[in-house]
Amino acid sequence: MPSIQRLVYVSRATAPFSDAELRALGKQCTENNAPWNVTGLLLYSAGHFMQCLEGDRVTILRIYDRICADTRHREIRRLFLESTDTRLFPSWWMGLLNLDHRDAPLDGPHLLNALANATTTTDGHCTTDALQLFKYFRNQLPAGDAKPSAA
Repeated sequence: MPSIQRLVYVSRATAPFSDAELRALGKQCTENNAPWNVTGLLLYSAGHFMQCLEGDRVTILRIYDRICADTRHREIRRLFLESTDTRLFPSWWMGLLNLDHRDAPLDGPHLLNALANATTTTDGHCTTDALQLFKYFRNQLPAGDAKPSAA
């Protein structure tokens, strides 16, 4: 089975996102990711983003470079890039959760604090709270409309 790359980063929005702006961003991500077989989940909370991207290494790094150049983000921090044989999000070209609309929103400092406890090996692979957080939120979303291939 081919190796899939998983990249996780956090960033701060340069300005708060409205619900309509988040929906438009989610739609844009889905349209951009589908042709490249990139899957993942984007979390938004209190002006912070946390995203997991899964796919081919070259494609994932190209997307991350575009994110780093996007003026809607600042304080971008890549948490890890790792190889895996299975996707966490095989059903979504890009799932999106606005955590500000939940009973207990996950604010930026809380999110970063959860990630501060992440354990990394010397080669940068993460065995983390971040993945547990994504797995938790993965279970909060309905199955995606378009199922990517298993690759």
